Amino acid sequence: MRASSEMCSIVQGHYHSKSEIVWYVGPDRKVFAMQIGCGIDRRSYSMAYGRNFKKPHINVGIVIDGELPIIEYMKI
Repeated sequence: MRASSEMCSIVQGHYHSKSEIVWYVGPDRKVFAMQIGCGIDRRSYSMAYGRNFKKPHINVGIVIDGELPIIEYMKI
């Protein structure tokens, strides 16, 4: 993962069916990799190609002061 190889925090979105925060600790710093889902309606015509995919994670990623990653899910 890029966060561990470069020891810099990374945020990536639009994975659809996966959300997570992974921490990496080096000798002099702590970094994270945050993967967030998406904001789509899987029943829409444009998402018909994914009808057999896992249910998407509808959420948003927030980073406070560049150090605190948070994943907030939409109430559905």
